[in-house]
Amino acid sequence: MYKEISESFIIQTLKNYQLLSKQNNEKFFHLFDQINQRNDPVHREWMMMEASLSSNIWNPIGNIQVNAPIRDITKIYRDYKNIADDELRSLVASIAEISHRQESMNRIMVCYHQLDPKESDVLRYFYIEGNSFKAGAAICQKKYQISFPTAKRWRSNAIRHILDQYNSPLTTAQILMDSLRKETSSDDKYR
Repeated sequence: MYKEISESFIIQTLKNYQLLSKQNNEKFFHLFDQINQRNDPVHREWMMMEASLSSNIWNPIGNIQVNAPIRDITKIYRDYKNIADDELRSLVASIAEISHRQESMNRIMVCYHQLDPKESDVLRYFYIEGNSFKAGAAICQKKYQISFPTAKRWRSNAIRHILDQYNSPLTTAQILMDSLRKETSSDDKYR
């Protein structure tokens, strides 16, 4: 999970959560496939060649062991292995980045769901339903009978509450449990 997020990251998550999650999953599985397909044929060939070269090879001209070509091949193999190891580290780092991004997006959505209904509505009208900024504000103005500056202030407050909750020491599960407790207690009020 990212330690710090920006307002624009929150907005992009709210606007495109489903699409971004799908893209992250596709990238994640593609990278895992790349790692799993690393059935290294060069390494297998090297091991077979090393086994055959480890027996004494004699020069037909004299009884002199031929070591120079083996050293050259060994250097080439080591260079190849270093490149392959760097590639593997890069794939693992990419997987970690995608995982952190998705965790952050999930936490933002959990924080969004714990907002009070008015704040949740405001963000839904501004971002989630795909309205333009002005259209979202107009919907809020009409529903709550507020001015445009008030709609913008409510939007800013809702974003700030998500940011505050995101940065809280609570785990995502604890935030979710608080949200569920709030829903349960509000349902009990109407029974």
